[in-house]
Order: sequence, then structure tokens, then C-alpha cells
Amino acid sequence: MLPMLLPIALLALGAPAALAKASNPGRIEIDLVFPKGKTTYNEMTVPPVVFALQNAPTAAFFRYTINWEINGDQPSFFASGSFDSDSWQKQFNYTAGDVGILADSTYWGEDIKAGEYTLSWEYSTTTCTDRGDSILIKTGNVRTGSVRFRIVEDSSGTDELFSGCPQYLGAITAKDPSDSCPELVSGEDGKPDPCQAKVNEKQIACLESYFKGETNMDSCTAAFDDIKSGDKVEWKYAKEARKAGRHAGDDEPMGSSAGGSSSSSSTSDSASENTSENTNQGDDSDSDTRKKSIGAVMRPGLSVLGAIVIAGTVL
Repeated sequence: MLPMLLPIALLALGAPAALAKASNPGRIEIDLVFPKGKTTYNEMTVPPVVFALQNAPTAAFFRYTINWEINGDQPSFFASGSFDSDSWQKQFNYTAGDVGILADSTYWGEDIKAGEYTLSWEYSTTTCTDRGDSILIKTGNVRTGSVRFRIVEDSSGTDELFSGCPQYLGAITAKDPSDSCPELVSGEDGKPDPCQAKVNEKQIACLESYFKGETNMDSCTAAFDDIKSGDKVEWKYAKEARKAGRHAGDDEPMGSSAGGSSSSSSTSDSASENTSENTNQGDDSDSDTRKKSIGAVMRPGLSVLGAIVIAGTVL
């Protein structure tokens, strides 16, 4: 089960900044860059998880938490993590225009072997519903889902981890994007448009260098608006990667080792049969041409749902 966490602000952004760039300032779309559902990848070390948020400034203004889990039965595998205001400075969380790219990794040295896997995620925030004589405040998940993907050992999978359109996961729409406690519009998620969050060549170059432990700051400052010259953008396992000459998403797994505090993972070997069917919420994604795999990771999950009714009060 995913961790029960209250959403916390990732960034302190004002409403004007949130409203300036998005074509629909009240709509936030959640997309998945890696791993995409119904896609086959090769075995890798430190499996990545990368999400994209469209209209990220508004999402940060509303405050949110994204938690994730990766589970595998054969072989047994578990990894989890989350993004919140306490960890954003330690993780890759940057924007280009109104699109935010959220990336991190599981423990250093953790490998993912041939088998079927499920990535489960939840997006949580605090919402307010005006009942006339009271305001109903709910803190918890507003969108959830899962995708299934496959790992193979014969190198027949794709090594393209970041390229192509992301996979649509879900969206929320607020009635008033300038209200820090939004009231969501039920059943109006809008038309999915994950290709608007496609990671471009400069961003891929930045991510690849980041997960090699040798961040190319020229690429990163050119790729993201909020990475400035002189900033330090370094993967938490940069030293280990440089020492070992390996990186997240490398398709030649090495032995597991402990590390990190914002994600957890564990594996154990068992016989594997690729009999599971892929199930996911969102658009299907095809495998691309093979290339040297370099990964990135992120975190969604389940949050506690709390309701508070403030009688006779308008916030």
C-alpha cells in the first residue's frame, strides 16, 4: 500500500505566475515519461520513474503530493517514493514553460530483472467545496491509477527511456485557478494532450548527464527555466555513479546496495513467467528504437483523505 501523506507545497508560487502561461489555467494534467504502460524495457540498474505535470505552476500553487510504488511478483520487487516540499530541492523538479519534469531514482545499485511490473500512483491535494452555509475541506488523493510494463533479459526491449510522447494518466480542473484551495469541476478533465509534455533533446541531454553523476549545466540551463548558471544540480548518487562508471537506467544491472532516504526498494529472485496482461489508465505507448539506456525516477502514491466541515464559514 502506498504511504499515507498529506500534500505539501512544492514551491511558493503566487496566482499570477500560475495563470500567465497555461492555455487553460485551471487544468492540471499528469503524464508519465517513464516507465510507460504496455511497454517492454531491458533489464536495468536503479530503475527510473519520471512524471510530467502540465500547468505545473498552478499545481504548486494549489499544493500537491505525488507518491508512487513499483511492484513485481516474479521476481519479487518493491520500490516507492514521493515528492513534497521537503524533498524538491534534493530531487530533479524543474520546469520549462508550464511543464514540470519530476525525476528521481530508487536505491543506488538496485536492479530490475526480467518480469512483469506494476507502477501505482496517486496525486493528492487539498480541495474546498462551497456548500452555501459551510465549506467542505478534503485533503487526499484526487486522481489514482496504475500502469503495467515488462522487463526482458534478451535485449529485445527498448532502451529509449525519455523520448516520445509521455503517457496520459489523468487531469483535474479547478473552477477558480486563483483560489489556493480549489473547488474541482467534476467530470471535466479536458482532452488529454500528453505530447505537450514531451521531453525535448536539450532536456534529455540534461537528464542523461544528471543520471550519469556528471550534470551538464550548460544543457540544463538551456533546457529548464528555473535552472540558473551557478546552481548545483546533482543526483543524490552522483558520487557512486562516477566511481562505478554506471548510471540510473543502465541496462547491465549490478548488485543491490542500500542508500537514499526519500525512496525505498527491495528485490528477491524467483522464477519468472511473463503471463500478466498490461493494464493502465492512459494512452498506450509504443517502444522506440534502442539506444544506451539512461534513466530517471519519480514518486506518486496514496494519501489520507480527511474531511473538515467549517459550519457558517466562508474561507
